[in-house]
Amino acid sequence: HDLESRAIARADALVYASKWAAASAVEDYGADPAKIRIAPLGAPLDVSPPEILADTRPFGDVIRLLWMGGDWQRKGGDLAVETLARLRATGLPAELHIVGEPPPGVLPAGVVTHGFLDRTRPRHRAKNDELFAICHVLMLPTRADCSPLALAEASAWSMPQVATRVGGVPEVCVNGENGVLIDADGGVAALADAVRHLVS
Repeated sequence: HDLESRAIARADALVYASKWAAASAVEDYGADPAKIRIAPLGAPLDVSPPEILADTRPFGDVIRLLWMGGDWQRKGGDLAVETLARLRATGLPAELHIVGEPPPGVLPAGVVTHGFLDRTRPRHRAKNDELFAICHVLMLPTRADCSPLALAEASAWSMPQVATRVGGVPEVCVNGENGVLIDADGGVAALADAVRHLVS
């Protein structure tokens, strides 16, 4: 904390990806608000999604959910799996595609894992783009986060999101505009309701 405070005090300019992070710099480290600028993170795209989306994402027999993350527990991977199980138990035919850290334990029916996708590798980039093109909803029930790139990428692909109201997430997933936000303690029932709302 001391090192962070000294670095902030010596900086000529402070650029943060969200108002939430900037507020922390001021409140927790005494940053001068006049030095602060906000530059939201954009999606890491090599292609223009509208050019390749076409009609690949119509609702068919299965609703495809997508979860991406490098930290299974913090990013709420377990909650995404539980939400899928709840949706399927109530009659909604759904799949959950998981990109990133492999989930622990035995997974329920409907979960498809893809492992880590390195966007610098053409085959991985193609799979990443395919998943954004065919999935219907990005699920990110994260327990703590700043400005998740997955949310920005989903928006670039015109994919609605279900996310939790933590950290800088509400600045990327704007409730009622590009997705649905639930409270961090809302639980699986609220997540499932949010998915049903978007599907309807």
